[in-house]
Amino acid sequence: MTRYLIAAIREYGLDCLRIDFNIDPLPFWEHLDRKDPDRAGLAEIRYVEGLYRMWDEIRDAHPHLFIDNCASGGRRIDLETCARSIPLWRSDNTCDMLDGRQETILAAAMKNQVMSAGLNRYLPASAVGQMGTTPYLFRSGFNGGIDFAQDCRPADFPRAELREAIAEARRIRKYWSGDFHVLSDVNLDPAGWCVLQYHRPAEGDGVVVAFRRHRSPYASFDCELRGIDPAARYEVTRSETYEPSPPAAMEGERLRRLRIEVGDRPGSAIVEYRIHP
Repeated sequence: MTRYLIAAIREYGLDCLRIDFNIDPLPFWEHLDRKDPDRAGLAEIRYVEGLYRMWDEIRDAHPHLFIDNCASGGRRIDLETCARSIPLWRSDNTCDMLDGRQETILAAAMKNQVMSAGLNRYLPASAVGQMGTTPYLFRSGFNGGIDFAQDCRPADFPRAELREAIAEARRIRKYWSGDFHVLSDVNLDPAGWCVLQYHRPAEGDGVVVAFRRHRSPYASFDCELRGIDPAARYEVTRSETYEPSPPAAMEGERLRRLRIEVGDRPGSAIVEYRIHP
């Protein structure tokens, strides 16, 4: 299989190899354990070792290649696979919003927020199926990459709003290469907020992405930003919609203790900042 994949990648000139492991291997391993109880667990260990070796040999043969790792949506996101690959579809769990019910859609948005808040602590790049063109829904699923999963062919689909969402995502995705900080509790409380910060120390800039969930009675959230120089001056823009506000100058000491206000429920705001040139 390794030789076949190496040859196919070369023949077709591939830059990305997507591996979607959409089966349950446990019954096979358990079958071998029952055949030889003294070697229980060895089939699983040898399989996993073989998987890592196969991916290493493929990447050695094609150093330019990246592997898109999927397994029924996020079932093989472990440290070793993530050292060799990027999960561009980290979960199937948010696809359930396709049923169209409002409660289901809002739950999917919260799950997307929580996955980013958890995974981004140790996994710098992952993406998930995004559905919804409003700032709250689109930003909930955006994580540096875009996997837009809705059918945008119907005549009444809000394509203009989707174009605005994609333009914003392209503008802010540079911050995902920086430091990551969670500024709120991480939970699925529909009355809570989820607030995330992406900060680039070398460039002196970053973005705060804030979500006021659909049952939150609080129109503002006070947070302490990380990496801000209190003695510096910053240029700051705010966006609840996809239209950023005019830039405003702000002292670092004030920016560090930021109050974010969101009028809609659910609603979202992003705050972009950079050291004043």
